[in-house]
Amino acid sequence: MSQQYFYHSFSRFLKNESEADNYKRSFQTLESILKNGLLFVPEEIILPFEIESPLKPIVQHRVCFTLIERFELYRHTDLFGKFSIEFNTGILRQIGITPAMYLPIFNYDNDRHLENVSSKFVYRLLKFHQNAREEAEQIEAELKQALLTQNHIEINRLDNKKADLLEKRAWFEGLANMIYPLDNKKYTQENGYYQQREWKLPANLTTNGIDTTEIATLNQQKELLAINQKFFSKDINYLGGKLPRHMICFFLKYFKNKHILEHANKIIVPQKHIFQVQQLLKTYNVPLKVEVL
Repeated sequence: MSQQYFYHSFSRFLKNESEADNYKRSFQTLESILKNGLLFVPEEIILPFEIESPLKPIVQHRVCFTLIERFELYRHTDLFGKFSIEFNTGILRQIGITPAMYLPIFNYDNDRHLENVSSKFVYRLLKFHQNAREEAEQIEAELKQALLTQNHIEINRLDNKKADLLEKRAWFEGLANMIYPLDNKKYTQENGYYQQREWKLPANLTTNGIDTTEIATLNQQKELLAINQKFFSKDINYLGGKLPRHMICFFLKYFKNKHILEHANKIIVPQKHIFQVQQLLKTYNVPLKVEVL
């Protein structure tokens, strides 16, 4: 009976990148996962229509997986990179993985995007998220005033309202993390992204009310820049300002008191890199099976 697994593959070939340089980045990425955990990269989703002020672009913090059978992996790695970490579906569901919400945001045949139902949905989602953010900021200002006057009834009311708005804001943000275009004529064939069967772990994960992910430290930021200076130094339009990508990355290192890779089945790499990968795993004391691609 066939079985599907989640695969996280890396490192995607850069334009004009040699095979040697690509494998060097792949080893750097693997070492980063061993040291720091899975990386949640901020990515700005460019929409095909103007966002009116004060709405902000969608910035997703997520780590991506593809749900396929083992025999499909070789072709998959031609696009996404020759190193792949395999997980059973159950464990990542426990952590919080969700299928990408593929929407026809781009009109594949013409430029009349705003007539698309999905484009209107995304616009409303951004607007509601911004409204919740602004209301929470207003309540915070009122709460400071109530604290000054020791108005305990008002403090209690505002505390409850603030908690409700922060939860609402978080859910809108989490929903935005799941959105992805069905296709984009500039990059894919019709329905191209949908056919990739992508699932996402969003960065705003909690376990028993405790944040599961942690923002990159200064040392971790330097390591990311060493892997790909151009990519990780790019400015992202985040919460009304521009911040370089490396400053707003997150990591997930442990789940249920075990290194995230201890929950994986195996890592699959080209034959010529088997020994080097085994040595790297041994260095970081992570027991993970290594299999030939």
